[in-house]
Amino acid sequence: MIRNNADDLFAPNTPGLTPYEKAAGFVESTRSGSKQFGNKLGKPTLEQIWDCSELFTRVTSDGEDGKGGCDGYNPNEYFESKSRHNTMKGSQAYDEILPKLKHAISEGKKFTLLVLVDKKMLRKDLVKMCKRHGISHEENVETLYARLTEIDDPHRSQKIPLHQGSGLSKVEKITGYDQTKHRWISGLEAFKYLFPNHSPEKIRDLITNCIEKEYTKRNSKN
Repeated sequence: MIRNNADDLFAPNTPGLTPYEKAAGFVESTRSGSKQFGNKLGKPTLEQIWDCSELFTRVTSDGEDGKGGCDGYNPNEYFESKSRHNTMKGSQAYDEILPKLKHAISEGKKFTLLVLVDKKMLRKDLVKMCKRHGISHEENVETLYARLTEIDDPHRSQKIPLHQGSGLSKVEKITGYDQTKHRWISGLEAFKYLFPNHSPEKIRDLITNCIEKEYTKRNSKN
């Protein structure tokens, strides 16, 4: 999936840097180089990765009849997929998820929001991770996070009721909402949920290795 979508994943951002940004020393990667990648990783690449699971059938076109605008489904469940927890800002999160959740409720089905990258871990978790890697943990949260991104994934992996996810507290008041059936599943927990017979860490590493290989291959041509 990474290789098939590589032309889009690694496409340059448009429009390019302004003369003022160039004068300030910015390059495409430090200005917004990850924006194009993040957008294309979320759709369609990530949905295609989830589609490798027997539990997830990808909705192949927006507005597919009977799917309520969701990204995936199985006989008992609907799915929405996001590459990051903050792709939906503030009330936008609630407004986007509401009709999809209501559709799942109307059919008596589960609803799961899959989030690849959740919020940063709490300080106590970052400290534990630092100790595990044998590195200093005497700095503030931002410094610990920056240090850990070089060697590990310092983001939360959660399996929680949907209303506890970012920007979604109001869904708890929706008629028919059931926190045992309507969930926010992120990070390694998402891999564990959709691919229960495989190590979630190995799945994550497989994806990141594929991305690194594609990046190296493209840079070697320059």
